[in-house]
Amino acid sequence: MNPSTYQIRQLMSPHVVVARPHYSLAHAIRLMFQMNIHHLPVVDEKNRLVGIFTSNDALRAYTYLRSNRAMNPEGDPEPELTVEDFMTRDPLVVSPDDHIEVAVGLFHREKIHSLPVVENGELVGILTAQDLIRFLDFHTHLIV
Repeated sequence: MNPSTYQIRQLMSPHVVVARPHYSLAHAIRLMFQMNIHHLPVVDEKNRLVGIFTSNDALRAYTYLRSNRAMNPEGDPEPELTVEDFMTRDPLVVSPDDHIEVAVGLFHREKIHSLPVVENGELVGILTAQDLIRFLDFHTHLIV
């Protein structure tokens, strides 16, 4: 079978660890560390995707906090920062029925490493660059 005929539903992870917009940064980062993941889709109470919080967003938050502390040596209390403050809003998404070329093109063009999988407005999975690499490694005999 030609690898390009595979649909995203065949490669995606259907069991997704998610965050809510109100989660504290510390909670989200701890969750990512404990689960050994780099991407947290952010969903509302109806499981609709509202953003994605990635390891790059966590680094951006850290940089912000460091520079804010440097500019505020008095140590005035900072408001509790949340995932919503640093998440990437309106992330690119794919459908479970899309073929893997769609994901490959987005990963390459947009320089991203994960794609939430959405069906009927609801998060149903996630596809990461690692998922795709594992798939291609397993199917290299079909490509060459």
